[in-house]
Amino acid sequence: MNPPATGPVRPTRGEGPRRPSITLFGAGIALAIAAASVFLALRSTSLFPLLSGSVLAFTLLLAIRGTNPSEKAAVEWLGRYIGVRGPGIFLIVPFMERVSHYIDQSVRMTSLRAEPALTRDKVPITVQATISWVVSDAEKAIHEVANIDEAVSGHAQTKIIAYTERWEMSQLIDQRTVHARELQSILNQTVNSWGVTVRFVEIEDIQIYRPSQRRVR
Repeated sequence: MNPPATGPVRPTRGEGPRRPSITLFGAGIALAIAAASVFLALRSTSLFPLLSGSVLAFTLLLAIRGTNPSEKAAVEWLGRYIGVRGPGIFLIVPFMERVSHYIDQSVRMTSLRAEPALTRDKVPITVQATISWVVSDAEKAIHEVANIDEAVSGHAQTKIIAYTERWEMSQLIDQRTVHARELQSILNQTVNSWGVTVRFVEIEDIQIYRPSQRRVR
């Protein structure tokens, strides 16, 4: 039995890796405020500009966050999820709020080879396919699944096996485009509730499952 081949799986909830807690944008603003406070302190006899400027710079350094144009950030208040922010620059309350992870909403491609299945005319085959999908609703993606990549890949393999068992081998080969569209519809019936939309399915290859793995085109 061939092991399923899937696309890369991200480490947490199907999103991108954790980022540094300090953004370059926030660091730049904080540095500018700190420099201005030092300048004002040098021109006056009071330490108030230096102290107030330092506090403001430190606060902004911790408060300013940002995401890439195709991302949103999941924000927690004292460990409790409160919503998503972004894309772009946003603020959090230092020490009270934190960004727990990032949700990648760019288009993803997952290649997989389903485990062997029997067609309706009892031919053992494997199907190699590519699925294009996107996280269309970040809120649902956070609440419904623990790992989006693994969930989509595993669900797709299960559905492909079940689907191929309904058809004869010649029908699967001769009408790949039709079957790909129907698989897309079948997958979306489930993954839409996860905040995911399958954009298209391409059936790339169908193989007879034999020790020699003779390819059928």
